Amino acid sequence: MEKDTIIAVLGAAVGLAGIVLIFMGFVSAQGENFQNNKRKEAFKRVAKFGLIPFSISLLSAWFCLAWLEGYNKNSYQLAIIGFKLSMISTLLYGIISVIRYL
Repeated sequence: MEKDTIIAVLGAAVGLAGIVLIFMGFVSAQGENFQNNKRKEAFKRVAKFGLIPFSISLLSAWFCLAWLEGYNKNSYQLAIIGFKLSMISTLLYGIISVIRYL
């Protein structure tokens, strides 16, 4: 059962990281359309904040792989906690960036 959970978390974490990466690119591209440098920099800053949920998702995937390879028994809990954190941080990033900047 743990193996099925880790495989599901691995796929979901990598998928979530991909979605966040695409959203970061979209926000950055939206910022390029502005002539006002202050507004442009605000959009770039928001895009850069997307690195937080992106990195957490990839870190969770890393712990999944470590558990599957059998290197560290604590990796199971770290993968689950990391994935939960990545979902929360992605939710916050999405809400804040859409409400405030788009």
